[in-house]
Amino acid sequence: MRNLNSILLEGSVASNPSPDRSGYVTFQLAVKAHHQIGDKVQDITEYFPIAVADPALCRKTLLMSQGTAIRLVGRLINLHDIEPPNLPFHPSVAVCAEHIELLHGLGDSRP
Repeated sequence: MRNLNSILLEGSVASNPSPDRSGYVTFQLAVKAHHQIGDKVQDITEYFPIAVADPALCRKTLLMSQGTAIRLVGRLINLHDIEPPNLPFHPSVAVCAEHIELLHGLGDSRP
């Protein structure tokens, strides 16, 4: 399985996507997680800064807004290829998007 490079991200958009001149769209992705600490289960929302290279899907990313539940499929991009001065924050994950779904009917998907 050489050259396998695929990623699936699901969560809620936690900040409005902002496109920049270098072709990236950046936003925070909120993901709910359940952590067990001893006998207690704690629900935590974790936030991940995401950069998406999305030339073909630009219109769809502009439809996303804070609270939108999404499923994003793509390939990882090396973070060293992204110049932090062009982005509002340095991302944890950079993805070349191949498919973005806006998910509906999941109840309250907001963090």
